[in-house]
Amino acid sequence: MKILVTTPTFPPNMDGVSEAASAAVKAFLDEGWKVDVATEPTFPSRNTLNWNGAKIYEFKISGSSYFRYPYKGAIGQYSDFLRSGDWNVILFQSYAWPLYLAVPYLDVIPSKKILVSHGFSALFWTPSACFPFGLVLFACSFIQSLLMLSWLKKIDRLVVLSAHPDLRAFYDHWLANIVNHPGVRTIPNGVELSYSNVSPRLGRFRQSIGVPPKSMLFLCVASTAKMSIWKSFSFHKMILYYKEVYNQKTIPLTTD
Repeated sequence: MKILVTTPTFPPNMDGVSEAASAAVKAFLDEGWKVDVATEPTFPSRNTLNWNGAKIYEFKISGSSYFRYPYKGAIGQYSDFLRSGDWNVILFQSYAWPLYLAVPYLDVIPSKKILVSHGFSALFWTPSACFPFGLVLFACSFIQSLLMLSWLKKIDRLVVLSAHPDLRAFYDHWLANIVNHPGVRTIPNGVELSYSNVSPRLGRFRQSIGVPPKSMLFLCVASTAKMSIWKSFSFHKMILYYKEVYNQKTIPLTTD
């Protein structure tokens, strides 16, 4: 078995997509399969293009599907790379350039294709302070999502995070249902607290930051400093609500 994992980010980068991609690569290698990785260069540069036995191919590509900032860089090299490969399976991690630049060639790439979604919220409008208040970006995102209807079934397997499709965080699952995609599978990304190796660590975490066992604790996996004014307002409103409901003067909060 020969597999290509395409991902916009990969170790030594430390982020959600990188972690998911590296976990998949490690699992494939443990099965004894040959694995290639197509991703972006890092800064500073990687010390090696071999990751635990997987060969890394770097493509310096930047930009987005937004027309004001189109993709640029090694686009031709990447498309030639995809069309000339002999992989049994190509696994696309998230909605980024490795996937979008491959869309025109999905018909001619013989490999089985798997798309691992990390959530898709194309219909979520983030207002900006200046005219046209983020509406152009929202419109482009919406059009991009409609175009998915023409190529989504060319993906053999769509792995989503939730079994419940919606028009916000799991909009791709909703679109897959619209086209009756036969290959949708769900791998939840939530925490299973019943695992015996998780609960003790939660107790130690509380102890390490001085939070009593019965106190309300919020773990914000986000950058509050980069929140928009609307997200920041909603976040702090939620904190005040729980302070009132649970009759606590303070609620410990940890974030990045």
